[in-house]
Amino acid sequence: MRIGLYLFAAITLTIFIGVIAYFINPANYMVSAFGLNLNLPVAIWIILPMSILLVFSALHILYYGTKNFFKLRAWRKDMQTLEDGLYWSILQEPKGERYTTQEMQDGASFLSEAKVLVSRESEIKNEKIKEAAEIVNKIMDGEYVDLKNISKRISKENPINVQNMLNRLNSDSKFITIVLKDNAEYPKDIVSEAVDRFVEDADFSTAIKYINLLSKEHFYTMLARMDDGETLGLDAEIAKKFIEALGFECVDYIMLAAAISKSWQPDSALSFFNGLRKEDEKPESGYLYLLFVYEMLSEVKDFFEANPENEFKKFKMFYALKQTGTGYKISELLDISTLCDED
Repeated sequence: MRIGLYLFAAITLTIFIGVIAYFINPANYMVSAFGLNLNLPVAIWIILPMSILLVFSALHILYYGTKNFFKLRAWRKDMQTLEDGLYWSILQEPKGERYTTQEMQDGASFLSEAKVLVSRESEIKNEKIKEAAEIVNKIMDGEYVDLKNISKRISKENPINVQNMLNRLNSDSKFITIVLKDNAEYPKDIVSEAVDRFVEDADFSTAIKYINLLSKEHFYTMLARMDDGETLGLDAEIAKKFIEALGFECVDYIMLAAAISKSWQPDSALSFFNGLRKEDEKPESGYLYLLFVYEMLSEVKDFFEANPENEFKKFKMFYALKQTGTGYKISELLDISTLCDED
């Protein structure tokens, strides 16, 4: 019962009884105690105990009403916290909420570590939890969802966040450049995927800007595009930058030689590799490969005479075959990735 309604009813009843008592017996009655004489109407003596009971019962109701009010407020606060906990757990980002009541803390503390999966068939009436479930379902279906309102509260490695960024890579080609420019702000998986997609379309003059993100495999992907006839703007200066950045080995030089043999002029390609081999022995296999491609067998002979017998074994085998008058090309008989001598 509300305390206001209770007081109104109790006071009304007390006054009613007092009035009835006065009309029945309007006389006074004296009580002597502790040297005091109280001479009051009989009606007052009748309603006095009622008034005392009224005061104490009102205080009782007020005390427990206040206590229940604060307890109910704590439960409501915990329900809001529980709603937040479910929201973030559905988004795979548990926050470690703390609850006011011990009962809720004991029952819902597991959400601090839990990642909740919601079935698509679930009927969710709570709007906030429903929103989280819809976000997850859209992302898992391959749709990009703008998470700007909650992006600062989701970690970079959150699987939902990672999948959402992959979805954006699929739908927005400009996002690739954004990831490459601010690569420290994105998960490694996203940066790796962005680089993989980048080298499928970029030319070498653009790729050189992000050379610190590229690997030899990415460089090979671009070389393969050159083999397919694409003009990617690979010149001597850019090639040297890739060689220095990626730490080329013997096989890498051969792969590079095979690519430029189809797009550069023979003099340019030979001059480039001739300059490289003066500084390092590793490019010699690439230079030798170019001599075979351009059918410069006399230069090949001179090269072999200047090198020990135990080097360039597969090249020497092919040279011996060429001496028999065969018209095969080196790329037709040998896998160029295996031309380097094994240690």
